[in-house]
Amino acid sequence: DRYYKTALETLIPIYQSKEARAVNSTRLGGALLRNELAQFSEWYLKRYCDIIIDPGLRKMLDKVFDALIENADAQEQVCCHRDYHSDNLMVLPDDRIGVIDFQDMMMGPITYDAVSLLRDCYVAWPDAQVDRWVGSFYSMLRESGFLEGVSLDLFTRWFDWMGMQRHIKATATFAAKVERDGDERYLEFIPTTLLYLQKVSARYPEFSDFHAFVKEMNRELV
Repeated sequence: DRYYKTALETLIPIYQSKEARAVNSTRLGGALLRNELAQFSEWYLKRYCDIIIDPGLRKMLDKVFDALIENADAQEQVCCHRDYHSDNLMVLPDDRIGVIDFQDMMMGPITYDAVSLLRDCYVAWPDAQVDRWVGSFYSMLRESGFLEGVSLDLFTRWFDWMGMQRHIKATATFAAKVERDGDERYLEFIPTTLLYLQKVSARYPEFSDFHAFVKEMNRELV
């Protein structure tokens, strides 16, 4: 718990740094996010699952993707690490957190890195613990001058929906690693990302059709 809170605190100076903003002013917005989401249809549904994407399924997916992109664009934009998860963090001798793998940094939604850390594709934590960390991060950001006028409920929705975008993207990436690269090590991570999608989509009526779709895919994986 202490190290995860420290990892969240470590994001604050990155978000405040003018030097970090100067590294890459490219914005992780609509077009880039849409391209990432489109890979889910191509690599996971079509190639990995051999699912035919009929007009009804396409319409449902487009509705979900539009909502997730709108959610990302509505957030305060900061300099995102974009790969901020357990494998890229180290405990230093003075108990600070060391961070590696900055090459994909760009401007993006303020919840992006926290989702990478707290809903890690490789390490799953209990929902109640994640909720506590989200609340702690919200307080840290507010105390640091971010999120003016943003409630915890809205921030939590931003976080949840950002997580859905990331896990849709990750599912596609893992499927591509298997189908394109022949690397079957990534098979074990697909159930984790789909379970995240199933659990989070259940919280929001906007995603009821998508929830049912993912739940059925999870049932077939068991």
